[in-house]
Amino acid sequence: MYFARKDPDAYYKLADLLKAKEINKSIETLQILKKNRPDLNVQKRMAEVYYTANDLTNAIAAYKSIGVDSLDDRELMQYSLSLYIKKDFSQSLDLAQKGHKRASKDPVFNRLLLYNNTELQHFDTAISNADDLFNNSKDTKPQYQDYIYYGYALSGLGKTQEAIQQFNVALQKNGDIPGIHKEISDAYSRIHDYDNAIKYYEQYVANLKDTTDNRAYNIFQLGRLYWRKGTNVKENETRTEDQTKAIEHSAELFGQVATLRPNSYLGFYWQAKANAMLDPEYTKGLAKPYYSKAAELLEKSGSSKDHLIECYKQLSYYYYINKEMNSSVEYAQKILELDPEDDFAKQMVALKVK
Repeated sequence: MYFARKDPDAYYKLADLLKAKEINKSIETLQILKKNRPDLNVQKRMAEVYYTANDLTNAIAAYKSIGVDSLDDRELMQYSLSLYIKKDFSQSLDLAQKGHKRASKDPVFNRLLLYNNTELQHFDTAISNADDLFNNSKDTKPQYQDYIYYGYALSGLGKTQEAIQQFNVALQKNGDIPGIHKEISDAYSRIHDYDNAIKYYEQYVANLKDTTDNRAYNIFQLGRLYWRKGTNVKENETRTEDQTKAIEHSAELFGQVATLRPNSYLGFYWQAKANAMLDPEYTKGLAKPYYSKAAELLEKSGSSKDHLIECYKQLSYYYYINKEMNSSVEYAQKILELDPEDDFAKQMVALKVK
């Protein structure tokens, strides 16, 4: 580089050596080359470095600056995949469609079409993409997520049993992949099959290393699944005994979260919400101590104004039901300090005035 400043080979080699651990120096090396050789498309190498280093924001910007027509198939795949990972599904789909026109039997483009069309709820098209991926791609090696996305697409068209078959295929073919039980649980949750979602999430949790933070997080997520099962009641229907038990179990799980993370409001807040569902008229006061504790922690941390207001509302309502108007208005006034336009709080204060 010192003796032949315009020879690109050394720049490319040094940039490759640096990209794994010193991405900034790798990019600086390429920028020097770009200055010395403006005739070269050094942006392609920069995009590759960013992509390899998983700096997808800069990779996307680099690919965009080059222009789609100047990208080869591999670069176009990486551009589309980067956008998919960043959840820009529409733009990723557009690039995958361009790639598909170039190479209709390429499994990566067909996979990106399936994933993006499913995310965009183009379910009919996604099922056609799945057929291309599984049956019309060259040297395709199906991944477990392919079956999961195929299942999502089938579910989107109301073909629940067919969707479940695809989820089971994913598990049978790739049951030893870390986290697959969580993926399957998420898939069942997405189609509101909470019994199976709970079953597979419990299997996922059973295989995890048991650190305090991991355990608290995963017990919370499991509690949310039980909560969703218990609250998944259609209009004009009543909660079943099984759903009530699910809410009771969610309260127990949120209580475990509160024990593991006593300085976080989250376990107490959700324990309160579950208990409120079990005592909707507040006659037993099941939720009150947990809303009080959650409010106390939220006041200290200042982490969520909306959740703090919700705690104050529930406490105000509890005292109102129990005819303790001074306490009810006290919490209503706390709400107004955070949100002067809150209708509930205004009404509660007006009741005291009357």
